[in-house]
Amino acid sequence: LGTTQDYVRAYLWVSLAAVHMKGDEQKQAEENRNDVAGRMTPEQIAEAKRLTQQCMALKFKGC
Repeated sequence: LGTTQDYVRAYLWVSLAAVHMKGDEQKQAEENRNDVAGRMTPEQIAEAKRLTQQCMALKFKGC
């Protein structure tokens, strides 16, 4: 039972959270993003960054 781990989506959402936080909360979100990135391939990180930019450009529709 449970859900499949999707590090690309995790990176996406933590990145979006970090953009909208300040101070210690932003620092923690960035640390969480870096932790997720440590479990990803370079290709997955590139895809996550692309999706993050796309999500922001679409004002979070379809994320």
